[in-house]
Amino acid sequence: EDLAADWEPFRQVAPRSPFMMTAHITYTALGDEVTTCSTEVLGLMRREFKFEGLMVADDVGMEALKGDYMDRANRALAAGCEMVITSFSTLKHGMAGTVFDEENYATFTKGYAVPPMTVRAEKVMRGLVLPPAPDAGEVAEANARLRRMWDDGAGRMGYKLDL
Repeated sequence: EDLAADWEPFRQVAPRSPFMMTAHITYTALGDEVTTCSTEVLGLMRREFKFEGLMVADDVGMEALKGDYMDRANRALAAGCEMVITSFSTLKHGMAGTVFDEENYATFTKGYAVPPMTVRAEKVMRGLVLPPAPDAGEVAEANARLRRMWDDGAGRMGYKLDL
């Protein structure tokens, strides 16, 4: 019942979304596997959410997943993801992506056959159209929403955000 309420917004947008990205979380009611690598959860999204778009695995470099990069990518693809994000970044200064991790990139590519993008995935990606750039009012509104969220969450933990 808890999951049904949490998933309702996703259930609403799934039938008309060109893609969805997984989260590296575990729903113990649905098994012990992280969602990104769970055939049960990804299958449920296809069946019950009527999702027909591309399933994209969130960054497989995150520590929520076990194994090396290629093992993580292969498990995500085997579970039903059609694309995998790999940032090859290390955590520095409190944020991901600040340092390119050459060692993990070399490990990922050396001796492995990196799976090519499927024809279906390539077709969907080529068909995506970038939305128009926001105007100054939309940017100000988005910054105000971000400020409210920040003040309500991370701000209470002592982080500061300069917008």
